[in-house]
Amino acid sequence: MKHGKKTKGFDLDKFFEEKTNEFSKIGKVITVLNLIEQNLVISITIFFTIIGKERPIDVEKSCLLNDILWDDKIDLSFEQKRRMLIKIIKRIGRISSEKNIEFSKDRYLDICKSISRVEQWRNDLAHKYISYDSQGAAVYMKRKGDEELLEDRRQGKKGTIKYVKIDLDKILKESKKIYEESEMLLTEMQGQINKVLPG
Repeated sequence: MKHGKKTKGFDLDKFFEEKTNEFSKIGKVITVLNLIEQNLVISITIFFTIIGKERPIDVEKSCLLNDILWDDKIDLSFEQKRRMLIKIIKRIGRISSEKNIEFSKDRYLDICKSISRVEQWRNDLAHKYISYDSQGAAVYMKRKGDEELLEDRRQGKKGTIKYVKIDLDKILKESKKIYEESEMLLTEMQGQINKVLPG
């Protein structure tokens, strides 16, 4: 049985080669989020196993909790870890107020809020089909909402899809900044918690 001539499909290698710079930026954003997640896990681990100036470090407990937080079978999502840290921050904020000890609760909550923006950017880049317009800008397709579609019909416009531009340079710059802020969760915040809960 003879087969027809194979049609030439999408040249993936050529596409990657043409967009090397763009894909490098996407990879960097994903890497930055992974580093932020690492900071969340370390912060949570420190809180439950190490906090307290006089308390000896329990290496086994630290390793166990760290393993639990990273275990893909337990499947704690990035968002669940972020919310767990928010819960810790709010509780320490309440205790610090009762003891009249300094704790920059709002500052740390703002960092957690900023982290969710990087999470959303990562999700957009990882789960949406990224293409590029005629100017080389990264875009993804999004279906228009009902109100937008209705307004389009009133204006005689057709189509149900719109293109949303992604500023990769801006996203990468902001992601790096938020990562640097997340480092404070390991240093400044843990120092303040030690004073609120001295052990």
